[in-house]
Amino acid sequence: MEFDVAVQILGWLGSALVVWAFWSPSDRKMAVALGFGLAAMGLHLGILGAGTAAAGCAVGAARSLAVLRWPGSRRMTLAFCAAGIALAIPTWNGLPSALALLAGTASTVLLMTVVGARLRLAMAGVSAIWLCHHALIGSVPALAMESLVAIGNLVTAARLLRVRAAAA
Repeated sequence: MEFDVAVQILGWLGSALVVWAFWSPSDRKMAVALGFGLAAMGLHLGILGAGTAAAGCAVGAARSLAVLRWPGSRRMTLAFCAAGIALAIPTWNGLPSALALLAGTASTVLLMTVVGARLRLAMAGVSAIWLCHHALIGSVPALAMESLVAIGNLVTAARLLRVRAAAA
């Protein structure tokens, strides 16, 4: 198997897990799938040379699993934001790094502090930043993933709101 193909397959695997995560109405299942999906995407992006995004995925993978233990923790939110910034400095590469840092920090704050439909709606907005990043670095799997994540977040938010309205 050619190396470039293997790198793209790794990206598609990570993408599938991340997409599935955001289509899940369970915040807990979302966090677990997101953790593993971001780990795979981090490897994919790192091999492509997108160091800041890869570092952000590593922080995001750890954050996604940490939220299971410390949901809503301001200390953990600050710690993961600080880690993302600290890792962005040595991997800085201009605009792609700025977009990855912005989207990664916004994702951290949202995933650590917001739940349910509000989380899904806000994360759909963060997808726009990630789409710009992925287009700049040329990651086809990441572009496809983020498009499906945005749609999934909107659909899942609508489902959660419908369930909440039916229960009221």
